[in-house]
Amino acid sequence: MGGTSEEASLQAAATIEANFVGRTSIVHIPDGRAFSGTFVCVDSGKNIILANTDETRLTHEGRTSSRHVGMVMIPGEYVVKVEVQQDALVPGHSAPHTSLAQAGWPDDESMYT
Repeated sequence: MGGTSEEASLQAAATIEANFVGRTSIVHIPDGRAFSGTFVCVDSGKNIILANTDETRLTHEGRTSSRHVGMVMIPGEYVVKVEVQQDALVPGHSAPHTSLAQAGWPDDESMYT
């Protein structure tokens, strides 16, 4: 039983590394704000780190307001939806082809037990 769980974890990590890391992503949170930035990493708590991020929110007048917030960590408990822009790999960057730890995903399996 442990093998399938480990395989699923490795598959999830590979999917995140191939499809999210280095791409422009939008993370929505319950209060209606959305954060658009370069996906850096996610941890076992589903906390997401974005770099070069803009925060967008609706004003009381129904308009959108944006501001640059730089690097942010969005707690996993507040993530409502994550969108990844198709073919939005940041120019000059590629998803890492090295260890998952360097991509922000710990290699130490004991952290997940």
